[in-house]
Amino acid sequence: MLQLSHHCGQILLVKHLAKVRSERAGLAVAERVLERVSEQLANERASVPPTPAVGGAVGT
Repeated sequence: MLQLSHHCGQILLVKHLAKVRSERAGLAVAERVLERVSEQLANERASVPPTPAVGGAVGT
């Protein structure tokens, strides 16, 4: 009986490990997408000229 219980425990661990690996792979993909989008935003911001300040000093 102890061997059967041990075997079932191993199966659960293997299934859990497969799930964790799958989630880790998904997170790696999301991280690459985030990096790519961040680079695109940085490039877009760098290409937009700064806008002049509106108005002037008050009371001078």
